Amino acid sequence: MKFSVLSALPLLHAGFAETVTMAKASWRYALAFAFALAAGLSLQSAVDLGGWLGPIVLLSPGMIVFCLWSYQCFQAGGLAKAGAMPRTGSLKLACAYGLFCMALFLIVFMLALFLIIFAVVLVIGSGYDPSQGDANDVTGSVEALRESGAIYLLYTMLFLAIAGFARVLVRLTAFAPATVDNHQIMIFQTWRWTKHKILDFLPAMLALQLLPIVVIFYLAGEIGRCGERAIPASMSGVSQVEVVLTHFAVSAVQVSLWLPAVLLGHGLATAIYKRVAPVK
Repeated sequence: MKFSVLSALPLLHAGFAETVTMAKASWRYALAFAFALAAGLSLQSAVDLGGWLGPIVLLSPGMIVFCLWSYQCFQAGGLAKAGAMPRTGSLKLACAYGLFCMALFLIVFMLALFLIIFAVVLVIGSGYDPSQGDANDVTGSVEALRESGAIYLLYTMLFLAIAGFARVLVRLTAFAPATVDNHQIMIFQTWRWTKHKILDFLPAMLALQLLPIVVIFYLAGEIGRCGERAIPASMSGVSQVEVVLTHFAVSAVQVSLWLPAVLLGHGLATAIYKRVAPVK
């Protein structure tokens, strides 16, 4: 398949147009999501509930609002009946998101396990005995890989693993709009729809997802560092409520920065789905 930027421009335009439509129809849900998630993050940083159940309880309202917002976006894109009750559709969408995250976790776990085993084999093949050093010290193993040149093979496998994971993400882009449009949980059913079409999606993916995510990730990190410097200073002679409010303000700004990227992702997914979905 030939790679052509010009052939991908219609998808880029369609994804941006879908994003604008979704933003106009669902901006209230977006603000509610930012508020709920920022409140959960600020309470999590201020109150130590211990274990893994506490963060789940505090962040679950934000996730619930996110599913409602996501459903509203796809409904605005014409993938659900106008005026339909979002409760059932958003519940199915939430299940689809949960199963998708579980699938990604398993894929990442298997890739990481493979890379670890592969790295150990390379270390042993390079003639270095890891038992000679501290179990937590990997410096000796890395030096052995560099001296033998096997580290470049490890870098190659790491690159291939990342490329394969990115390919899976691109191939499954249409699962969320497909779930809303077909009124049933669909994840890997959309895999065959995107076959041989990754290069067509690549320019739009880079422009509407990768580039915004990189920029927002940098800005959110800078704001977080400013917040870390401001919050300890505010703890001297002030109440815990003021500290929580400071955490909330920083978290709200950070979450709000991600809203455009999320909307662009929804718009692009909808545009891709409308292109690749079988005609009903």
